[in-house]
Amino acid sequence: MLKFCRDNSVKTIIFYDLSRLARSVEEGLEELKRLVDEGFNFYFAGMDFLNYDIDAMLKKKIIMDFLWFAEPYVEDIKKRTRTAMERLRREGKLIHRPQLLHYVALLLSGKDNFNELTKSDIDKAIEHLKNYISEKLMEGKGLREVHEVFKKDFALLYKKFAKAPRGFQSFYRMIHYLRGYLHLSL
Repeated sequence: MLKFCRDNSVKTIIFYDLSRLARSVEEGLEELKRLVDEGFNFYFAGMDFLNYDIDAMLKKKIIMDFLWFAEPYVEDIKKRTRTAMERLRREGKLIHRPQLLHYVALLLSGKDNFNELTKSDIDKAIEHLKNYISEKLMEGKGLREVHEVFKKDFALLYKKFAKAPRGFQSFYRMIHYLRGYLHLSL
């Protein structure tokens, strides 16, 4: 960011708050010193009181106190996020952008929302796809041909879920994920 500001003659940098500047007191103080030394102005949008014209020593003290609390705050957020992600994984909830497999699971389960999907729904979709793809490959079809047949056979999926990925790359990723179930070498 500083390189961009230097290269484009930007002299004012706006941070949301101090925790976005640095993750520790030492880093924060070093960054602020560097910004001041290089002639940058900086403002904190989420902490408007830091932008007031107050005594320089008082401002430094406030900034140092906030940076000191930023470190444990960030660690606490990381811990809570990790805990929540682990809970969602255990519950079989989707915690990333849905892939083709998840759309198939929605279609087969009759559900309309990814948040409703369970691990069991995904396991059933895997079993269904394993049988479907194995059958198509046993017929001597190549992967691209299986993809074209898949798009026709699963036309309802694309009609019901317009955002479902249609490209070969998405199909290939699904096959790649399923390869252990299909005993394929890709």
